[in-house]
Amino acid sequence: TMPSMTDLIEGKIPDQLRQIEINDLLDRETVAPNERLLSIAIRGKSVCITGAGGSIGAELARQALDCGASTLILFDVSEFALYSIEQELRSRALEKSSNVLIVPLLGSVQDESRLESVFKLFTVHTVLHAAAYKHVPLVEQNVLQGLANNTFGTYKAALAAQRVGVQ
Repeated sequence: TMPSMTDLIEGKIPDQLRQIEINDLLDRETVAPNERLLSIAIRGKSVCITGAGGSIGAELARQALDCGASTLILFDVSEFALYSIEQELRSRALEKSSNVLIVPLLGSVQDESRLESVFKLFTVHTVLHAAAYKHVPLVEQNVLQGLANNTFGTYKAALAAQRVGVQ
């Protein structure tokens, strides 16, 4: 973080600059995760993260690995984003001596049959759905694509999970 322009002009410069923490960006108090619920949904389970290559999906994948998922299905439409989070998680798993199975899969949440086959093939217990377009001005200029991905993609992911019997 850096001091404001006013503070700089007035000579109010902190002794040390620091990295921005996520709490600096939140406009609310943080909420601690419920460890018991996380354990029930993730520990020893096959977990699929849609949108795993995005900022939110990648963080969910990191946390699922840390919570002891047995299998992490990383599902994303972006090859580069998927590759990046896969490499990071493999390295993290090695550091933790985790034997988690990490499976990167390309696909779109708009493809219900692909989702269904993935959920079935890997006996997915938990789906963490983070596949969405989040840049509001861009989505406002691409309304139909935003609707197809964010609304219908979510609907199709839920239907596929229901059909297969995801917990």
